[in-house]
Amino acid sequence: MDPISLPKLRDKKSPAPILLDHLVVFDIDCEPFCVPRLEQARQAAHKLREWMAKETKLEYIHSVYSGSKGFHLVYHEPDRSLFGIEDLREREQAVRAARQELLLRVLDAGHPVDKTVTADTRRIIRLPGSLHGGTGWACTIIEDDWLSRPLVEWVDAIPRHRSARRMPKRLPLSARRGIGPLISAPRKFSKSIRKWYNKRSKRRAKARVERVTAAGVEVESDQAELPRRDEKTSTLRLQVSAHVNGTKDRSALVTWLPLRWSPASVEEKTEQLLHEIGLGPGLLFRDGRRHLLIVPRAIPQAALKKHLRGSPLEPRITDIEARGHWWVTVSPGGAEFGEEALLESVGLIEEQEGLNSTAHPFSRPHLELCRRLGQPLSDISGDVAGSAMPSMRIVQVS
Repeated sequence: MDPISLPKLRDKKSPAPILLDHLVVFDIDCEPFCVPRLEQARQAAHKLREWMAKETKLEYIHSVYSGSKGFHLVYHEPDRSLFGIEDLREREQAVRAARQELLLRVLDAGHPVDKTVTADTRRIIRLPGSLHGGTGWACTIIEDDWLSRPLVEWVDAIPRHRSARRMPKRLPLSARRGIGPLISAPRKFSKSIRKWYNKRSKRRAKARVERVTAAGVEVESDQAELPRRDEKTSTLRLQVSAHVNGTKDRSALVTWLPLRWSPASVEEKTEQLLHEIGLGPGLLFRDGRRHLLIVPRAIPQAALKKHLRGSPLEPRITDIEARGHWWVTVSPGGAEFGEEALLESVGLIEEQEGLNSTAHPFSRPHLELCRRLGQPLSDISGDVAGSAMPSMRIVQVS
């Protein structure tokens, strides 16, 4: 009768657990976490509920907002014959088979339910009233008529933690444009492609010289090239780790933003990016033509990868998986362009009421980093994780 340490299904030696009851649960999720996707999940859940009322004799109990990307529909089985089977192992197998048959009917009817939840007699489902660890929104039993009403009419009534993530009102750019993974496996190229790539590299090198010249840095001639890797020139760089010093597996988001973002629109795009990935606040610094973004949150690595997946910063996932963190140059002249420019503060990107918009604690070492870079973050509330000193190093770049 111990509901925790259940023996495995194939375990024939341990006493079989007693299946007293098993609610029928359908899980509908639409990623990512945002209003448009949750509205799609609501419509799918409403259609499934109407279909269940016509096609089955199961007793509807309630619908639950999961606290993240979807809904749970919970039903009770009025037919108790399967739960009267004396052999306990046969009883559980019979219930699993019945649930699997129902699941196949639902899938054949075109309802987008999770294929692993309904037929699993030992599946754990989120308890209504508990907070979702990734969003800070509460798993909530919703009113009977809410599934038939647009999401925007009642979503604000869902309880949440004061530091809960803000639910984006628009789809992320990657979802709107259908962008897939930004990192692909290396492959061998033909001679024609390599020739084209070399020509493009030369054109880009020439364009970089022209931009540097326009910024006021003297060059010898229009045909001058930037220093090559094999030239014996070196520069000292100050780098900071994204790892939250004093924690085991938490990182802050410290990264240079894509160079293709024009200086005129970088603040607007950064604010949109923070809303889409559900992180904030963001502090922006400028070095020449590039911009450095620091989100001083102590984010578990698994959660950070979920935040970044599908965004322009997705390549950082490779660094997390390879080393658990990454180093970022923060000293003046550390940008690719504008070597003579100083690292200057642009300011706080997310509005003040968004300072505590995520459930992750603040990173103490990266708050100290922002202070040292001339942009202290005050008026914060909530937990702070990590030690006071950021991890830094000085490297010699040749």
